[in-house]
Amino acid sequence: MKNLPSPWENCTSHRLDRFWSYSRAACQEECLANHIMKKCHCQELYMNDSSARFCSPKELATCVEPTRHIYPRVKNTTCSCPDPCEDRIYETSISQSTLSNSFFLDLAAKHGKTEQYWRDNAAILQVYYPDLIEENVVHQKSFSVMTLFCNIGGVFGLVLGAGFISVVEVFDFCFTKILSGCKKRKSC
Repeated sequence: MKNLPSPWENCTSHRLDRFWSYSRAACQEECLANHIMKKCHCQELYMNDSSARFCSPKELATCVEPTRHIYPRVKNTTCSCPDPCEDRIYETSISQSTLSNSFFLDLAAKHGKTEQYWRDNAAILQVYYPDLIEENVVHQKSFSVMTLFCNIGGVFGLVLGAGFISVVEVFDFCFTKILSGCKKRKSC
């Protein structure tokens, strides 16, 4: 999806500190990370800030998690996350089912752990594209200056052309009426 830059739309493509590409979700996550670092004076593992220390398990439980839960209700956030000027959106879905008992028995026999261990820790993940179709949405200005002038000129041409034709038709009508009147009287 490609949006128009300012002044047509409010989009941005500025860089974020913790994410390699801008998206609205990444911007909101970075705002949350900044809020957590400001409030708790430490960072979570994913935050990737070399100037701050990582949170201890106790700080994660007592400060980070409560801050994360009340963050959506905080009114004084100075974070603005407009739409990105360019964005890729992927549709996702999930489907799941349990694995068969023979699968867990085979894993236990081949890799040496217990069947219950594999039942608790094994998963098969399959990623695929349901459709090989790409849809591009490109926002464009509805009117450029040239298009505006062409449309105005076309309307003027139509109106003036129709007006000229109407005047000629009125003269033609009057002239035919006069000629038909003269023929009836045979005086012309």
